[in-house]
Amino acid sequence: HADAGAAAAAITASAPEQVVIAGDAVYQPHPPAQALAPYQSFIDANRLVVALGNHDLDVNNGADVVDYVSNPGNGRYFSVAIGPVEVFVANSGINTEGLNVETDGNFGGSIQWSALRAMIQRSCAPWKVLVIHHAPYTSSATYSPGVALARWASDMEVHAVISGHAHNYERGTFR
Repeated sequence: HADAGAAAAAITASAPEQVVIAGDAVYQPHPPAQALAPYQSFIDANRLVVALGNHDLDVNNGADVVDYVSNPGNGRYFSVAIGPVEVFVANSGINTEGLNVETDGNFGGSIQWSALRAMIQRSCAPWKVLVIHHAPYTSSATYSPGVALARWASDMEVHAVISGHAHNYERGTFR
């Protein structure tokens, strides 16, 4: 996207401790090295992780992005501690063709769900945030009411769920 460079410049200028991208870090035909070049210093310092988005999943089910940024764990779903916050990254697993490509499942009761739920329950962090690319709920004109397949993310015992796909800002209280 045209604003990707400006967004990266603003983010890196603020010198955050960690950068978490909520998916679609790479748009074809750009390879990860080109698309993520503005974040290279964060990648080199192991301070950038990516939740896989539909565009990331279009090539090798996101393996190129996972390998390039060195996401922890299996690279598709994992957690990372950032000060008093623990961020749990989920893989909504849906590519741009609408195919589910997450081999460990992306639904309540799946292997991924069970692993993330266990991570969240074990966490002693005072703040817990789940990041998933596809919005479980949104009022976006394009993606409303959200992706039903990702609704399990809203049931996790976290303080906030952050998603990307719809490209708009929303917030709400559900509990």
